Amino acid sequence: MTNYDLRLSAGEHERIDKAELALKSSVRAHEQMRELYFGNVWTRVGMASDDVSWAVEMNKLKDDVENYVTFCIDVVATTARSFGALEPFRECLAQKAADVKKRAFALIDQRDLLLLDSHISQVASDRVFKWQNWADQELKPAWMTQPEASPGDTERNSEVAAKVEGAELEHRISAVAENVSTQPRTRPPSQFEIERYANEIFTAGLEDRIDEYARKQAQALHRARSTNNVGAHLPTLIQCKRERLRAEILILADAWVLAGTTYNVPLGKWAEKAVEKAAALMAGGVRSALQGEIDLHVARTRTSRNTGGACEIDRELNSTIRRAKLRLKTQRIKAERLLKSDVKEPRTAPAPLSKPISPAFEGDNQKRRGRPVIIPEERKQAAVECKANGGTNRDAAKLIYDTRYPTPQQVKNVPAILRNYQQGSKRRNSTGSVRLKTSSKAQQK
Repeated sequence: MTNYDLRLSAGEHERIDKAELALKSSVRAHEQMRELYFGNVWTRVGMASDDVSWAVEMNKLKDDVENYVTFCIDVVATTARSFGALEPFRECLAQKAADVKKRAFALIDQRDLLLLDSHISQVASDRVFKWQNWADQELKPAWMTQPEASPGDTERNSEVAAKVEGAELEHRISAVAENVSTQPRTRPPSQFEIERYANEIFTAGLEDRIDEYARKQAQALHRARSTNNVGAHLPTLIQCKRERLRAEILILADAWVLAGTTYNVPLGKWAEKAVEKAAALMAGGVRSALQGEIDLHVARTRTSRNTGGACEIDRELNSTIRRAKLRLKTQRIKAERLLKSDVKEPRTAPAPLSKPISPAFEGDNQKRRGRPVIIPEERKQAAVECKANGGTNRDAAKLIYDTRYPTPQQVKNVPAILRNYQQGSKRRNSTGSVRLKTSSKAQQK
């Protein structure tokens, strides 16, 4: 059997890596549940037995492994279609499916593999059989695609076909991506988009942080044991959990700040509530982990059970939430100030001034506090006509400030601006009529 060189794109490698990361997380959670069920430190309350509950955990692991194998085979089969012929597709798919199955076996504990190996093999075979049926209907044999070509020409033509197919696929993908990326945004980003991006930033280095926390905790507990002080274990463990909770909440707050800065959106009370809710969930997980490790230590050392640590975790949670909210407030102040400065800058050339500029400030374009925004008379007149036709203050603010999304303060300023403009127009008209009467009387005399 020929060993086909199937080259996956960077996006496909990333998708497979994410699927493998999800499977590893599921296996890690499964091993933690195994320690709870069979570590003699936890007993279920009720009539259900541990065997039935462990069967449920095995079914969860079986579903996760099945999803991983199916997803990887689908990605490989989609890429293998670029061969353009039936035999290369079938052989390449069989080879890569075997590799995917071996990888799944390597990620599972040997104690679970005895129960899941046959199921995983059956899932892989069924998925390969499905794709082979598709290839029988859609792809032609190699002798039909190149009936008169020599072996060297066949190999060369298959490479050319693969390159052409890959180029067409990249062109379609780039066209779709360009179509999506070039569509103008007609609305500001939603809160859901900002929260999703912040969560993506937070979970980017989660695995590395978990390993780092575990290493630091092991080192701290080793130093506590080296002092030959039996009572040093619990304070050291509580301190490690407090530091981990504090670091995770602040990292989450920094992720929210980065997301809000990227979208140029001030983070309001809704962001603080989301961070506070996530921090409470983190604190609950830390309390549970702390109590589990204390129970495990009690079972190993045969000492008295200690229920301390919850108060320290709660105090650390409240203190860190205040610091996280302060970071979000700082981002909100900076973003609002930046938006106000963008609004105050006129996008069109300002109207010429009727009065001469003072020599002390002539040629000085620097913005100073307290100076009003120069609004051309044409915009004010357009806003008056908009209000006369039944428009709202928001519609008038769009015309006055020449912006698509006026701020609440700009909308609030509309009645005063239009009132002063109309009063000024009346004064100018009355002054002009008085001057006209005076000039006519002088002419008559």
